[in-house]
Amino acid sequence: MMLLWMGLACGPAPIEPMLEGTLVPEGNDLSGDFFGYQAFGFDNEGTLLIYISSHKEASCETVAPYLRTSADPVDPSTLFEPGTCNLMLKTANYAGSWEAEDDRLESASSSISCNMGEGEWLYETGANSGYYWSGNWWAGFPTEYKWSITGDRDSEYNIEIEMSGYEGSFPREEFSRYPASGMVKGPVIAQPCMEIGQSGHF
Repeated sequence: MMLLWMGLACGPAPIEPMLEGTLVPEGNDLSGDFFGYQAFGFDNEGTLLIYISSHKEASCETVAPYLRTSADPVDPSTLFEPGTCNLMLKTANYAGSWEAEDDRLESASSSISCNMGEGEWLYETGANSGYYWSGNWWAGFPTEYKWSITGDRDSEYNIEIEMSGYEGSFPREEFSRYPASGMVKGPVIAQPCMEIGQSGHF
């Protein structure tokens, strides 16, 4: 009985961040933090997709619908925390392991999304219906980076990430480019998520 009580008192283990660092676009005082609390992935016939979320409550069941290329819009509020960035890694050259470094052709198929500043997720109707962040939304990809991934969908994916330079913009506000900087790094473990295989990326 004492052991049971102690287990209940301790509760579930805290969710620790797997990434650390901040992305800062040039020319303004906005920024986005990387935490990488949750990560999920899937690979098939050489294509690999990993999604790393800075929201503690992100799950396979919420990530997979968000990644679908043709489906009804999904509320992203359980994937993004205000002032944070999420990272999607994708390659068509995966064979159980993969490395890339400062290669724009490789990183161009991946993406970083940051909901900066104060805001909330709102739904827009009309021709471009969908959810959008009412604050500042920065989107881009890394240009100075080093990635290393091993593993498969039958076990887990072990990822080493280091990034410091980025290309991107605030696409909802203007067409000007806003390069960004900031060291982001950490070892990430991504859990297999079979539902990502139905996302349309494979």
